[in-house]
Amino acid sequence: MLTGGVSDPYCPEEAEHRLTRNALELMNAFGFGAGIITKSALVTRDADVLSDISGHSPATVNFSITCADDALCAKVEPRVSLTGERFKAIEFLSKKGIVAGVLMDPVIPFITDSEENVREMVKKAKHHGAFFIYISTLVTMADVQREHFLREAEKFSPGITSIYREKYKTYYRCNSPRAKRLWNVFVETCETEGIRYEMRAVNHLIRSRYQAEQLTLGE
Repeated sequence: MLTGGVSDPYCPEEAEHRLTRNALELMNAFGFGAGIITKSALVTRDADVLSDISGHSPATVNFSITCADDALCAKVEPRVSLTGERFKAIEFLSKKGIVAGVLMDPVIPFITDSEENVREMVKKAKHHGAFFIYISTLVTMADVQREHFLREAEKFSPGITSIYREKYKTYYRCNSPRAKRLWNVFVETCETEGIRYEMRAVNHLIRSRYQAEQLTLGE
């Protein structure tokens, strides 16, 4: 079961209400796997339940991380765990035997879409024991979301509003003009660092362990 595709399951209120932890306990009790997408290091609190789940089904924690630099992170994502905190959480979970990886998603055009940022993200992912890293070179924007983003981004990146309105108008999918080059840099760095980045192969590798066990049990 996947959670975090629409809203973060580890929002600040989760520290008190523990709704996500309760959901994970139910998944474990009924034999379901768990896939989590989050920007919060709070997920490490539930490493014990995730470890139990991984004993019978796939359990993955996918950290959405936008940029390698904590200072920029604090501007772009002011209400989430800092980049460094999320990478430390990856290291913690990985040492517990829990599959943890990086979703470099979104790459924000004209803000985080630099070659340096891509290289540093891959290197940090490898250094902290991430099982994989994925990149998406676009950001999506609905009408209300766009206005909020541009209003906030203008505070630390003056002129970004006019750039976006000229380049993307009212498009929902806003792809970086450097997308092709960034992808090439991403692949090259992943290959150099020796970290997985092809998600189809990553998912197959995660599932294969449990499929092999099920076949053995069924013989």
